[in-house]
Amino acid sequence: MKLLAIDTATPRPAVALHQPVGGAERRLEPQSAFRDCVPAIQDLLTEHDLEWDQLDGLAIPRGPGSFTGLRIGATIAITLAELRGIGLYAPSTLLAVSELCARADQLRVCASFDARRGRRYVAVCEREEVRGWRLVHGPADLEPKQTPAFCRGVAEVRLEDAAPDGGTIAAALGSLVERAPERHRVGDASRFELNYARPGVDVS
Repeated sequence: MKLLAIDTATPRPAVALHQPVGGAERRLEPQSAFRDCVPAIQDLLTEHDLEWDQLDGLAIPRGPGSFTGLRIGATIAITLAELRGIGLYAPSTLLAVSELCARADQLRVCASFDARRGRRYVAVCEREEVRGWRLVHGPADLEPKQTPAFCRGVAEVRLEDAAPDGGTIAAALGSLVERAPERHRVGDASRFELNYARPGVDVS
């Protein structure tokens, strides 16, 4: 599959091109991710000599993540998907953390990342041999002291512990969709709902 992934909702925002040969990504500065997202997308397509009708889909994180970041990324992707007639895919953000941060020998992990306000987004995820990661428990928005009980003895993998020069959530989204497109496809973009994993409105 040739997929364009957009992440403006995590501490490591980026856009990524996932394709059989020659994938690439453009990292975005958190402070200017919204402004720079669309130009970065166009740069990726131009660099790889791709037209919109050559893409098989667009991928975004379903959440959790920054309230504003999730909504802006989703708005961009839904608009592009509808205008260009491209499929939309939305794996959980924490599945992408598992894909990016878990070791190859880890079959079940407790994925987490900073939710701000002294809290963490957390989910227990399990690796399936063919279809990749699936959610087992969560996602949830917790205080750090609550995380061990939630993880139930499963090793925690934290987005913050990933190598700074390693991959991005955007690139991980493409890998998840590649292995299980039917699991992550959004059937009706007009009814698509983000998962904030937090009660009320988070304005961060």
